[in-house]
Amino acid sequence: MKKKLLIALVTNLMVFSMGSVLAETTTTNNDPITFDGNITFHYRDQHDGNYVNGRPSQTRTAFKSTLQLNTNIRITSNLSAYARFSYQHINKEDAAFARDYFDKSISDLNDAAIDSFGLKYTNKNYNVVLGSQALTLGGRLLYDNGFMGRYILPYAVNVTKKMGSGNITAIAAQTNYQSGKNNDKFFVLQGNYHLNPKTDLGTMVAHVNYGGTTKADFNIPDSSVTFFSVYGSKKLTNTLNLSAEYLIGSTSSDNQAFQTNLGYQVDKKNRLMAGYYYVEDQANIFDDNGGDMTGAANNNTKGLVFAWIHKFDDKTSLTIGDLNYKKINSNSFSQCVSDDRNRFFTNLSIHF
Repeated sequence: MKKKLLIALVTNLMVFSMGSVLAETTTTNNDPITFDGNITFHYRDQHDGNYVNGRPSQTRTAFKSTLQLNTNIRITSNLSAYARFSYQHINKEDAAFARDYFDKSISDLNDAAIDSFGLKYTNKNYNVVLGSQALTLGGRLLYDNGFMGRYILPYAVNVTKKMGSGNITAIAAQTNYQSGKNNDKFFVLQGNYHLNPKTDLGTMVAHVNYGGTTKADFNIPDSSVTFFSVYGSKKLTNTLNLSAEYLIGSTSSDNQAFQTNLGYQVDKKNRLMAGYYYVEDQANIFDDNGGDMTGAANNNTKGLVFAWIHKFDDKTSLTIGDLNYKKINSNSFSQCVSDDRNRFFTNLSIHF
């Protein structure tokens, strides 16, 4: 059921380095209106074993193209308005497994919307974002909203305060489901600290209150769940970097997650990455439209991912990788995962 957007190299699958809660866009000029964005072309060849309900194994291929355009309108020196336009096309109906776009109907393979908008306030010590926005929590094991569409990004108040060599962030968010679905709410407090030039550390606590629709659709055992996470990265050498995260939730079972990743900078244009992850069924926040929102490849799975990233220039990169995972628990609550999987993928990303 996973459907991560392959825009920022392979972060749809794993976390290979520390990530901030909100990817802040900064401008280097005084233009009142600025634009930036990206175009991605993604191909995958995916083999699923014992696909669904005992059906034979199958291999599927898919190609999708995605456009995202960000707009920032400066109101004052500290206040600006932002919006994001997203468009995605998938080449064939049976490739819906590759979808990153969510709307009232998922039958149309051409999808477009203004799906993110709000206000941003910045000063020397604070960064505040109010509105519909993509969020990344902790080291991405719990929640990484790399999706698009009118009903997939939450409304949130996101406040970050700079404190010495680190930041502390508080988030209050609510999902934006279509009519007829009960919204979920989640609250997050997290901090990260730059210990030294080679080491970063972070910790997070998050609490989610599920609406009745999500709780029923995914057989969630508890309507309220609290999660704790510790994460960090270590520069082992000038070319070798290690990152990891451990997470545990307050549910009575299937509540732990772990990931570790190694990145090697071959030269200025080439980087190799390898990672292992283990995410149990209830070790992430669920979304009634998008399902499991972990930044790993899927919840209730454990697996390996390998990737080569080549930078043609500062704006264009190609990723070639392979993901292999296996189901952890055949009797999980959510049943989001029905099979073992191997996926070969390529991703061409162009930023502008």
